[in-house]
Amino acid sequence: MENEYLDIINENNNLVGKSELRSVVHSKGLRHRTVHIYLFRKRDDIEFLIHRRPKTKDLHPNKLATMFGGHVKAGKTIEETALSELKEETGLNVKMINLIRGPWLKSEDILNNKEFNAVFYFEYNGEIKNLKFQTSEIQEPKWLSASKIKKSMTKNPNIWMREAKEFKEIVKFLVQKPEKQK
Repeated sequence: MENEYLDIINENNNLVGKSELRSVVHSKGLRHRTVHIYLFRKRDDIEFLIHRRPKTKDLHPNKLATMFGGHVKAGKTIEETALSELKEETGLNVKMINLIRGPWLKSEDILNNKEFNAVFYFEYNGEIKNLKFQTSEIQEPKWLSASKIKKSMTKNPNIWMREAKEFKEIVKFLVQKPEKQK
C-alpha cells in the first residue's frame, strides 16, 4: 500500500500532473482523491453497513467506519476505483449503473490527511453472510440505522473514523437524490 502512487490534486480538486508515493502524500499532507462507497438499505430508517477498521491500518486504526473504499491510484478514475474497491472489500461485482453518484466531499483531518472524497451509494438488500469481506480491511460488519449512527457519532466521536457533520451530509444527499448513475 505505501508503495502505491497517488495523483496529486490542488485545493479545487484538479489534477496537477504529478504523482507521489502514498507514504509521501500522507507525510507531506498533499491533496489526493479517495472513493467512499456507502452500502445502505431502506427499513423504517435508512440503515448503513458499518464495520470496524483493523488495528493495523495506518489511518484511523480500530475505528468504526460507515463506508468502504480507498485511495484513487495514479492514472485510475474514480469510477474504476469505486468498482474495484467494492469488489475487493465486499466481494460485490457491480456496474456503475448500480451506484448512486454522490457529492465530492473535501476532508482534512488532524493527521494532515488532505482528501477529496468521491461519494457513491449502493443499495444492498442481501444478507451480510453473502458478502466476502477482505479481513485485512473489514471487521465486525453490521447494519445500523442512520439515526443510531448519528447519535453515536455525537456522543462518542472518538470511536468513529469520520465526524457526525459529514455523515449527516451523506444521509441528507441520499434522502434528497436517490438516482442511479446514467
